[in-house]
Amino acid sequence: GMRNILRPQLMERLWNLDLDALSDTEYTRVRENIQKPDFEEGRLRTSGQSVYPLAVYCRGVAEYLYVARGNGASAPPDTDPVAAPLFNAGEHLTFTPDIRRMSADQLSGVEELTVSRSNVASVQFHGVTDVRGVDFDSVMRLEVGEVLVYPDARAKPPKGQGLNKMATITMYQCWPPPNERVHLD
Repeated sequence: GMRNILRPQLMERLWNLDLDALSDTEYTRVRENIQKPDFEEGRLRTSGQSVYPLAVYCRGVAEYLYVARGNGASAPPDTDPVAAPLFNAGEHLTFTPDIRRMSADQLSGVEELTVSRSNVASVQFHGVTDVRGVDFDSVMRLEVGEVLVYPDARAKPPKGQGLNKMATITMYQCWPPPNERVHLD
């Protein structure tokens, strides 16, 4: 198990890893493992000094492979591929209603869209939202303790357009810093 992985040769093996030479089976195993609850950021941060950076590296490898191999959610048959939202690495996100199954016409007016990541956070966008062509991988980041929408200000549309609108954010696995007083109103 774990002791075999953490041998002294680990750094050399990671340094010499040829990501493009990984088999489909190895790639699938990486993708499946990083989606398990034990791989969630909150748990990993408390697992030990060397575990968290290694896990971040593994997640980066998985994301690179996902994009490099041209994977992504395909648009439903009746959806205009240009208007379809982009999901690439965002399969860990859940959409309510399920925009992955909507036509271009439906994507232009999604009511009360909620984007969530299990046990991490959810963002409910109020009112009607046009998600045609929204690249969820580049405009949304849901991590333990952090929710970002349009982290690159240059990509942010005017207020009221796209995801730049009123929303309710719910975060899980978040606690106040140690020695801070919490006021419950």
